[in-house]
Parts: sequence; structure tokens; C-alpha cells
Amino acid sequence: MRLFRLDFYKALAWPLSSIDQRMVNTIRMSAFSVKSQLCARILIIQAGGYLNREGGEAIFRTAALPAYAAVNRVVLQLEGVQAANSVGIDHLLELQERLKARRGGLALVGASPGLARTFNIMGLYTHAFKAESIREALALFS
Repeated sequence: MRLFRLDFYKALAWPLSSIDQRMVNTIRMSAFSVKSQLCARILIIQAGGYLNREGGEAIFRTAALPAYAAVNRVVLQLEGVQAANSVGIDHLLELQERLKARRGGLALVGASPGLARTFNIMGLYTHAFKAESIREALALFS
């Protein structure tokens, strides 16, 4: 795991004034990458690659980092995810259950139409929010 300052990611910076600039984490497992940061006590995770067992574990481990122990709301940016299998989606369901137990929630942003259909079939949208943008997802949690 590498820690980078937010200044390094100016190209990825969201136009939000309440981003917590203490840390931005980047985890790379096989062909799956995860970037995370806090914004107003909401964890924003950007994922990319094939959401299989390793990808699901990377997302789940990121949300379980000690720095994010008090977080109960997660926005998962899925624009970089091309496909997913049932084991990867199972990790997202597990994360969703953990957040629900903490009286929080999961928002899924930018899923492709095929991925959204798969999430719907697997029951991920039963309790997770579906949003078109990170800004919309943050507004759902306010």
C-alpha cells in the first residue's frame, strides 16, 4: 500500500471543498486497482479492473482500514470496472451488510449497463443506492 498526498491527484480531484486531505490510499492487486479518500466522513473508493475475488477483497480491505473505522457510508466509483463475477459481488454484499449494521450505506456510481444488470440480479441494489455521479451519491447521504 502506498500513501500519496492529494496534490498528486489533481487530475482526479473532485470539485468538492470538504475533501479530507489527510490521505489518499492506492492499493493495486493483480489487475485491479483501488483508490480511496475521505470526504466529509464518507469514504470514496475508485475501483478499476475485473471485479473478481481479488478485486472484491481489495475493496473490502480498503473499507476496513483502521483509518476508516468510524466510516459507515461508502461511495464506490465503478467506472473503471469492466466486468464482475459472483465472488467479487459477494464481497460487495458483505461490505453492504457491514455498513447496514453500522446504520450506514453503500452507493454505487458509474456502473456500466451490463454491470448494473448483474448487480440487480445478484441483489446488490436491494439496499444500496444507485447514483450517476459522486456528487449525487454524496447528496443521497446528506
